[in-house]
Amino acid sequence: MPNIGMPKFLVIGMSHIIALRNAALLEKDKSFEFINLNKYTNLLSKGQFDIDYDEIGKIEPNYLVFSLGGNLHNIFGIVENSVPFSIGHFSDYFEQEKLGRQLIPIYVMRDEFELQYKFLFSLSKKLCAIFSKSKIIYCNSPPPISQERLSYINQGPHFKEILNRGFAPKSLRLDLFRIQTDVVSTHAINQGAIFLDSPAEAIDNEGFLLESYCSNDFTHANLAYGQLVLKQLRKLKVDIE
Repeated sequence: MPNIGMPKFLVIGMSHIIALRNAALLEKDKSFEFINLNKYTNLLSKGQFDIDYDEIGKIEPNYLVFSLGGNLHNIFGIVENSVPFSIGHFSDYFEQEKLGRQLIPIYVMRDEFELQYKFLFSLSKKLCAIFSKSKIIYCNSPPPISQERLSYINQGPHFKEILNRGFAPKSLRLDLFRIQTDVVSTHAINQGAIFLDSPAEAIDNEGFLLESYCSNDFTHANLAYGQLVLKQLRKLKVDIE
């Protein structure tokens, strides 16, 4: 549970907020407070709202910042599926069939992302009601890590079996990330919130996370990336105020 006080930014999210928290600690910036939802076992595994809302409601941030479900695109497609698939339009069907890949229409994949986000968006709505005076910001997650870097990350024994299938094609991984980005940004706009995209200086010309901003695993960004996002948030605050 966070310290009770008056932070400018209350950041609520999952594993991707660790980079932001470490950056705030390094910079000794006390205007940021963090709540990691991964600590609430019943919330994520059973969908039970076991957060102490009375306690967190004592915090009065100027900005409520969400970073939710950021690894969903990786869950869907960092490793080649047991039935290889691609995302596209019906006109792509025969081409993908020749390549041995099952075609999933874009709108079907988008519907699946929306379904997976349904609970997290309902949670954010409840939190927004608690912090009704705060401006709402949804942060995009870091983009996928390049194929080249994936190939030499320490894979660990629990990944060994599924990695025998190899990594999914980079085009698919980017498509999944773009669909996720569209789902989150659309939700933010429809809610009247601000959508904060991934910092451009951390992304290569193909759309992958630059190596200098990668963590030491398959999916996360590092402290330097966290510093870029904090910089974005501070600038956004200045622009608004």
